[in-house]
Amino acid sequence: MLKTGPDSNHPNFADTENGSFAYLTVGGLDQTFVYRRSPGGTPELVTRIQHSGHAPHGMWPSGDGTRMYVGLEKSDAVDVIDTSTNRVTGTTSVGKEPQALVYVPDAAPAGSAVNLGREGLGDAPRNVPTTLPDGTAGDPARPDDKGRRLEATVRTVSGLGMIQLQARDLQPTTTYQAHAVQKDGSSTPLLSFTTDSSGNAAQVLAFADFTGVGVSLTSEGKATAQTLARMSATAASMHTGPADAVEATDLLYCDCC
Repeated sequence: MLKTGPDSNHPNFADTENGSFAYLTVGGLDQTFVYRRSPGGTPELVTRIQHSGHAPHGMWPSGDGTRMYVGLEKSDAVDVIDTSTNRVTGTTSVGKEPQALVYVPDAAPAGSAVNLGREGLGDAPRNVPTTLPDGTAGDPARPDDKGRRLEATVRTVSGLGMIQLQARDLQPTTTYQAHAVQKDGSSTPLLSFTTDSSGNAAQVLAFADFTGVGVSLTSEGKATAQTLARMSATAASMHTGPADAVEATDLLYCDCC
């Protein structure tokens, strides 16, 4: 098992003039980790690439392995990595919430855009400031690869605000109330959620008329037994694994989909 970082996502691979490498997005750090691959050996972390936006997720190499294209889930964009230098060399806007990406060389003639649309372009998400129950800011990145404690992303969908929250390292099995913070400092309730036994809430979603400039949390105390039982049943029905670690073999080959 390799310790990586919060929200480790899709690995992908590139064979370059400098060797064979595995690329792994770590959404909670806004970085892609680059590992040198060696048959039968443990992948070696050689560098980290800082992205231009938030929450890198799915990615795909170009056919010749010279580029890696990375979707930025909370910035509605794709970063282009030059695999010879491991630097971001360009960024392009795409549709809402990219989570996976496939690159097919020469799939369409140059200039062809048949059946392509522009859904979500020009309507960028807002990653708004957050405040924890103790009054401290939840959105600054923390040292030691811990990621942010509270992230809030707001998009417009069908005239409403789609509010996505992600929480880390709060009080375990505790219910929290999220509020929209207005410019004048007043607040209105948005939604409530309950953390798991590690104090995390990976994906909290609500739709509302969001007019605020930030999101704050208040603690509602320990969750009820009924709420915890419902959460446990939901988790049992899903395939979940550690969000901050990967198996070393996954960086030698990938059988994910």
